[in-house]
Amino acid sequence: MKILLVCGDKRQLIIKNNLEKHGYTVRHICYTSDLNTDFSEYDSIIFPLPTTRDGVFVTNTLTDDKIKISDITCRITNQKIFCGNYSFEGYSFTDYGKDEATAILNAVPTAEGAIAIAIENTPFTLWKSRCLVVGYGKIGKALSARLSQLGADVTVSARRDTDLAFIDANGLRSVLTANIIESINSYDIIFNTVDAPVIPREVLKNCKKDSLLIELASRPYGIDLKAAEELGLNVIMAQGLPGKIAQNTAAEILSSTIIKFLNQDTTQKR
Repeated sequence: MKILLVCGDKRQLIIKNNLEKHGYTVRHICYTSDLNTDFSEYDSIIFPLPTTRDGVFVTNTLTDDKIKISDITCRITNQKIFCGNYSFEGYSFTDYGKDEATAILNAVPTAEGAIAIAIENTPFTLWKSRCLVVGYGKIGKALSARLSQLGADVTVSARRDTDLAFIDANGLRSVLTANIIESINSYDIIFNTVDAPVIPREVLKNCKKDSLLIELASRPYGIDLKAAEELGLNVIMAQGLPGKIAQNTAAEILSSTIIKFLNQDTTQKR
């Protein structure tokens, strides 16, 4: 099978190497001049995770070139498309970014990266600091557990009774996300993991002026960024941490997932 890897970051280079070790013939393109490639020679096209950050251009941190998604799709014939957190309407595609096992494993480098950011941007230890983790999904679970192991006083917010029960069962403080306004001024560090507006202006008004807010979610984000700026709060945007702080581990996770889907696709065609 011949595979075309498109743009991405350093993880794509490792993925290319791993695919070649498994017997695939792989070419990686990331320059606009590479668009002269004969796409019909390839069986599959693999986009990065995330495939795009703005809905227009393919994610590409390896070069200064900007390649539009449409520059690729107009060259696609009958290739199988693999993408990360994106939908190619009108095309047959597999979104490996939505693979459950991948998301769980990716939560680990995200949590470690968030903790590293917190340590680097505060004048105190995480030990005994008061931390709020908004959301108890995959990232929220991994992050809150690690913060607690470091001796932080951790509160986790959630919306569902079952999540609140799990939080309590794991020895952490719990609070309804809708009620965080009542205690928001008691936290030193606030980590948001929810990609929905859960920390609006009225909540931010009650934050301590010297608190650190770390936004881990994707658009539309959970923190009202405009309001936070106007209120003079310190917000750090921290998206895509696996590819920034743990490229090797993140690439190994994605490689395994992509190879799994490639094998499934090959099996289905037999």
